Amino acid sequence: MRCQTCSRSSDGDFGGKTHFMVCSTCKSKLDFSVHYCSQKCQKVDWPDHKPNCGKKKVIKVHEGTSADDNLRDCSPEVAALLKDVPIDPSGTFNISSIGSGEPRYQRSSALQYQVSLIDADKEVEYVLFTPSGFPIRFFINNRDDYETWTRINFRIVRKMAMSSARQDGLAPMAEHLIKHAENLPGLSRDIIMRQLCAEYGAETETKVSKLEKQSALTGHGLTLVESMSRLSTKVGPRLAEKRSKN
Repeated sequence: MRCQTCSRSSDGDFGGKTHFMVCSTCKSKLDFSVHYCSQKCQKVDWPDHKPNCGKKKVIKVHEGTSADDNLRDCSPEVAALLKDVPIDPSGTFNISSIGSGEPRYQRSSALQYQVSLIDADKEVEYVLFTPSGFPIRFFINNRDDYETWTRINFRIVRKMAMSSARQDGLAPMAEHLIKHAENLPGLSRDIIMRQLCAEYGAETETKVSKLEKQSALTGHGLTLVESMSRLSTKVGPRLAEKRSKN
């Protein structure tokens, strides 16, 4: 099982076994378990969990062991998008096929420009700009399974941000961009945030700050994309192998 908030495993993915608690209301009313590794994580998740508490069986982390549950450590949206990613003849996911997606909202002119850049260069994860307008192409390496999955998961949340009407992937995408690009020459957190706000709207900063606070509470020093990738190295290859045989 995994924590609804931070994805910590009860088996000790992040060091040391953890005794988990469950939401008592969901358990008593729905006979449904929503797991938390601590009261702190349960408190952090409460604003998101409250609308469904005791009413709907909704979780961010999949559980189960069937073939389709090999992505149980991803959100339902990420799992659904990953199932649409083509498999190469080598039996691996085709990363460059994960693009911007069809928009379900009116993209800003700044975002339309960003989309045109990543559509033209399928090797780049994102294009950031210095105050003078100089483009800096952001890449994620492919040196090992973890980096490969980081690249896959980043592109999935990027696609969610660019296509979903709720921009579901915006916060994890931005969190990862800021952590790994804010110290590049000509860039800073504020510069990146201004660009993202121009592309996705003024609420971007609030969404990102909320996720950063949540990530800080876990104490792992990982972005959400990195946490997803750490887990994907275990479950992703099994899914790719299964799909390549179908």
